[in-house]
Amino acid sequence: MKKFLWMMVLAVGLMSCGASRLSPEERAARKAAIEENAKKAIADQNFRINLTMVRPLFGQNLTVSGYWIKVDTTHVQCYLPKIYPDYNPHFDAPAPGEKYNDMRLEFTSPIDEYLYTFNPETNVGLITFKTLYGGDEYRFYIQIENVDEARVRILPGDRNEVSCEGTITPIGERW
Repeated sequence: MKKFLWMMVLAVGLMSCGASRLSPEERAARKAAIEENAKKAIADQNFRINLTMVRPLFGQNLTVSGYWIKVDTTHVQCYLPKIYPDYNPHFDAPAPGEKYNDMRLEFTSPIDEYLYTFNPETNVGLITFKTLYGGDEYRFYIQIENVDEARVRILPGDRNEVSCEGTITPIGERW
């Protein structure tokens, strides 16, 4: 009797897993739609990078969620984790307009010198821009791979750089 019950549970489980899978055509169509939306958002300077990993120059890599970098035509908005708990040269003193606590840094600043280049041979795009914030110049280098994946390097003036990874979402879509 126990074997029969386990066989029934296994059969129902396998049927439910098989029913929820996408066909290869549906997967390809979904991927094409995501790529098209991401390409348009990047070209329009209207996207958000949802961070999944933060790599400070010194210290441990952090797997994160709920943090992001948003590029909205003329401004960049950053919602970043506090990187160095004891010595944090990036985020020591709050600047005007900065929301600061022990766990994050949030700021908005105008973008200057925005440049987007795309290499069709490698299918990789590169976005560079700078922004002035809190008396420092921040340079952003965003490398776009597979259209919806991004690697970000943030260079805050003469301080230690921070690298991040995440996924690109067009602004206005559900994140």
